[in-house]
Amino acid sequence: MVFTFAHTLKVFLEKPEYGNAIYIIDDDWERLSRLTKRKLLTHPEATRIVHKGKWYWKVKQELEFDDA
Repeated sequence: MVFTFAHTLKVFLEKPEYGNAIYIIDDDWERLSRLTKRKLLTHPEATRIVHKGKWYWKVKQELEFDDA
């Protein structure tokens, strides 16, 4: 699933299955979404956020929401 937002060019990428993480992608998400998890983990345009702790706050911060 890919979520886009009006206030940023970053996208929120997630596969809604247990054990998967969220990826915030800064640029060219269509190309980067085809990469393997291993390659995406090391890509400078992608940020991985695991569903633990303050993950919701981290997502808001990465997506540059004002009230983060």
